[in-house]
Amino acid sequence: MNRNAFLISAALTLSLISCKKDDDSGTNNGNNNQINTQLIVNTWDGVKVDVHTKEPGIPAKDTTYDISGQQYEFKSDGTFDVKDSHAIYGTSLWALTGTNTMLLTDTASSVAYTATILKLTNNEFKFKYTETSTSQTSDITINLVK
Repeated sequence: MNRNAFLISAALTLSLISCKKDDDSGTNNGNNNQINTQLIVNTWDGVKVDVHTKEPGIPAKDTTYDISGQQYEFKSDGTFDVKDSHAIYGTSLWALTGTNTMLLTDTASSVAYTATILKLTNNEFKFKYTETSTSQTSDITINLVK
């Protein structure tokens, strides 16, 4: 799976199903507390993907993708599926690697990304990772809800 396919598949698993107020019990909001793995293991609905792209000599570009109708299913065995009502777009791997970091690995290409968990509550999961190519760097923020 190439870089754009991974971004799209990641976005495909996130869709908004509820607008109720967040329940923050048992959460981590970017402080130094250990991440509760059981908060991650769940089916998350997509909201949006924010991409900030930088390329030498060109003004930075910000793009937001609506990923409603897509879901990320993070499983306790360290895999996650990206899917919508039509298909599963691929199974990838995830693992916590630090207090607020996790490793995401695209199994089709074996490309791994270190993601920073920006927010994790019972109802919201937001993380960011960076993709770098020879000509550009993209900071990608995935926004998920339950």
